[in-house]
Amino acid sequence: MNIFGIELQRITLGVLMIAMGMLVDNGIVIAEGMLVGVRRGQAPEDAAANSVSRTQWALLGATVIGILAFAPISLSDDNSGHFLVTLFQVISISLLLSWVLAITIVPLIGSYLLKPGPAISEQELYSAWYFKPYEWTIGFGLRRAWTVSILIVVITVAALSSMQFVKTAFFPTNNTPLFFIDYRLPEGTDILTIADDIKALEDHFIGISGVESVTSFIGRGAPRFAATVDSEQPNPAYASIMVQVDDLTKMDEYMVEAERHVMKVKPGAEFKVKRVEFSPSRDDKIAIRFSGPDPTVLRELAEQTMQIYAKHNLQAIRTNWRPQAMQLTPQYDEDNARLAGISRNDLSRALAYNTQGTTIGLMRDQDKLIPIIARAPAKERADLGGLKYRQIWSPTQRRYVPMSQVVSEFRLEAGNSIIYRRDRIRTITVSAAPQPGENVNERFELVRGEVEALTLPNGYSWEWGGEHEANDEANQALTYRIPPAFALMFFITILMFGALRQAIVIWLTVPMILCGVALALLITNLPLTFPSMLGVLSLAGMLIKNCIVLVDEIDRRLAEGHKNIKTMQIASISRLRPVMLAALTTIFGMSPLLTDDFFREMAVCIMGGLFFATLITLVAVPVFYRLALGRRISH
Repeated sequence: MNIFGIELQRITLGVLMIAMGMLVDNGIVIAEGMLVGVRRGQAPEDAAANSVSRTQWALLGATVIGILAFAPISLSDDNSGHFLVTLFQVISISLLLSWVLAITIVPLIGSYLLKPGPAISEQELYSAWYFKPYEWTIGFGLRRAWTVSILIVVITVAALSSMQFVKTAFFPTNNTPLFFIDYRLPEGTDILTIADDIKALEDHFIGISGVESVTSFIGRGAPRFAATVDSEQPNPAYASIMVQVDDLTKMDEYMVEAERHVMKVKPGAEFKVKRVEFSPSRDDKIAIRFSGPDPTVLRELAEQTMQIYAKHNLQAIRTNWRPQAMQLTPQYDEDNARLAGISRNDLSRALAYNTQGTTIGLMRDQDKLIPIIARAPAKERADLGGLKYRQIWSPTQRRYVPMSQVVSEFRLEAGNSIIYRRDRIRTITVSAAPQPGENVNERFELVRGEVEALTLPNGYSWEWGGEHEANDEANQALTYRIPPAFALMFFITILMFGALRQAIVIWLTVPMILCGVALALLITNLPLTFPSMLGVLSLAGMLIKNCIVLVDEIDRRLAEGHKNIKTMQIASISRLRPVMLAALTTIFGMSPLLTDDFFREMAVCIMGGLFFATLITLVAVPVFYRLALGRRISH
């Protein structure tokens, strides 16, 4: 990791836990072959050499396939791929090293630790109690291949249909004990005013029991200290408060208390209480964008959408244009201004000097440039009624003239202080969030139909944003990367066996991973998140790896002995222990991740899917292969 510049962070730590369970798979197969050889009467050195030569290339191909299964999501060029790329990198390094160690260190250690003993028959070798149920099951399956195949297909189809009842989400909830309060006052508010408000809120929050620290950022958002944090653009009417608590389980209580307090002491402020999310998308969970030429029409559409959001009990309902602000608008008298020799720019500079100030120069402080601002005294700036008596310099007449000479009147009007454009077209975004504990996708589906049914005038359009857009972009990236990755995995499978039959038999088992995934998610009531989709894809690699070991052993046994059902049965039994041990070590290796909020859904998918799929494929692979070989296999 140090050589390739991979940092040790949350994702890589979780991947190392996943890799710990998968690292021993290759070593288990080599060690099992050595153990069988020694118990059949071979010397430890000969057993080690035979085990490596018999399985090394099959294990290499299976390892490469297992690595490629992690590639589609992790190598995506969208935000999700950037977030998960280290997962693929660490898995690749770990699994390739595990193969190298399995064919070098494991045989070396085994040759010293294994002691030769009296040779025993193959029947005695697999006479332990845990082989008996599988021996009967696989024997029945090979004799009733069509019946068992139909039963397996029915189970798989039932599992696929049950996936419709599984909840979905984009990214899991974060377990960092931090939440933010985005605080806004009307546009044009002096930054000192918002600083006073934030100071009062800080003093209150720091006095709450359980709050460890409070950090404020006035005039801009917090620095982007993590990929999941969005930084706001500089704005003197904006501030952000970051609150750290000591008990994650009480996070919702602290957030509700913060919301109540701000609403009570600052009823005129616009604010939003939010927690840190794992998702690489923005914090707008549900959002729609309306685009068109007229700001008034766009605000009407936004208002209708906000009413729909409110009807379905969504929270944090707002637009990115902010509420309209009252503006004092001068009515420019062009005729008198032309006679006085005063342009609109001259009027603008005079108004700026008498309100917020105008920049007249820059002062250098080491590597910083600090603007020098000139403005009227505070008493004059506060007296808006006296604006018409202010003086404007006329470059033509070379003297000051009263502002009332070029301004007929000042009108107080509501206007848009912020207008956003997308592709140079005016665009307003209406966003909201579900209540704490509610599923985003479920709430989105409730409002989607009503919002899309709104009547749009000609020249106007809508487009969904938020998590829906981020999820679509991530899924679209997957559709371009999954087919090439799976095609390469299938091609490697064909190269390993030099035939199409074995590859088809192995890949017919891939849909069976959803049997355990659906069952595990339904039992735990967890959603299928985007990272857990990576777990489902990686399951395909893990399952194919076990199937390759099983089919390779069946081929070798058939080539060395009689081509009958008994030979296939013995070959399957001989691979029961390494396949089950490989699956169980991966499952137990994932168990620590059940306590981590980011990896929990992925861990449940891999643990449930691998356990259930391994049990089915131990029967399905020999049975499907029996049907594929047809009359070549005798009873």
